[in-house]
Amino acid sequence: MAKVNKRRKNNAKKQSTPVSKAVFSLILTLAIGVFVISGLKLLSIMTTYKKAENTYEEIEKDVSVIVPELGYPEVDFEKLLAKNPDTVGYIFSEDLFGYPIVQGTDNDYYLHTMFNGEWNPSGTLFVDSRLPDGMESRNCIIYGHNMKDESMFGKLYKYSDPEFYKAHRTYHVYTPEHHYVYKAVAAYTAAVDGFTYTLSFGNDDEFLSFLEQTKNASWFENDTELTADSKIITLSTCLGNSDENYRNVVILVRESEITE
Repeated sequence: MAKVNKRRKNNAKKQSTPVSKAVFSLILTLAIGVFVISGLKLLSIMTTYKKAENTYEEIEKDVSVIVPELGYPEVDFEKLLAKNPDTVGYIFSEDLFGYPIVQGTDNDYYLHTMFNGEWNPSGTLFVDSRLPDGMESRNCIIYGHNMKDESMFGKLYKYSDPEFYKAHRTYHVYTPEHHYVYKAVAAYTAAVDGFTYTLSFGNDDEFLSFLEQTKNASWFENDTELTADSKIITLSTCLGNSDENYRNVVILVRESEITE
């Protein structure tokens, strides 16, 4: 009797083998398929990133020349405007980035359109279309993507580190008529429906209240005097996750103008 039971068990094992092999083959095929699809997606992402990197590097070389003894570039706005008539500015910060800035008729087009008009997830840095005074707004909001390769505004998250903040406070902001020096005075995570995205102010008191709120929200202390005459630029980017309710922002204040 024991021998019969043993023989039955052996037969069961033999009968299940083809099924097991089929299941294994199916799982292996699915795994290979997932791997190939993931690889293709990764390749596509890397290709689009590289395309944007090359495009903006070419633009940077064509329209700006770093003056070694000064440490900042001279920008040719005639070339910028010829390439894109929506150009309103150019922003440069050493070791961070140097990009042209545009302002379109809405806040959608330049999300996925590069400065040269080509579609790309990197998009272009752009001023909020609802600001009639553009770069001269009291709170000039500039949007840029938080790219995984740290291009565009992909390095702004680093301002949560006090040492990074101390080493990257100076920005050069250009318009067709002016060359300004700005200083980073605050950085924090902002609600998309919060005070940070205020587009206009009814009076000086409202603006001063806005400045006080940015100071209180910042990850670090603000040692720069802010007044009703201050000109602010808000650099805004997503958090890099699925949370659409908040953004990382860096607040800049105009410090001086270079006239030479």
